[in-house]
Amino acid sequence: MAPLEPSAPGLQAIPLTGAELNLGRDASLAAFPIEDPSVSPLHARLIRSASGRYLLRDQGSVAGTWVNYEAVSEQGRELKHGDVIHLGRVAFRFQLKNPPPERKNPNRPTTSSELN
Repeated sequence: MAPLEPSAPGLQAIPLTGAELNLGRDASLAAFPIEDPSVSPLHARLIRSASGRYLLRDQGSVAGTWVNYEAVSEQGRELKHGDVIHLGRVAFRFQLKNPPPERKNPNRPTTSSELN
């Protein structure tokens, strides 16, 4: 399970238990409706691949779908642990139950204190 944790009070976490999850305002289209006028009836879709990766796709929403303040297209964007997702004005944090270990940036120069 990889929940979407809300960043504002009054919203509930959204558990991701299946391979696909529709996100939106309309209860007939979304398993966990998001009650906010900036969220479209069917706003975005979250897809978990067989390899365990997560892809977020905008579904032609009016206000847009954003990950870390970058627009997400209908082709989608892969999510990483800790990403901030905005559906219109509503924000969530993508939280993996068992996130992969953080990798050091191989392009970052090594400091002298790291060599000792």
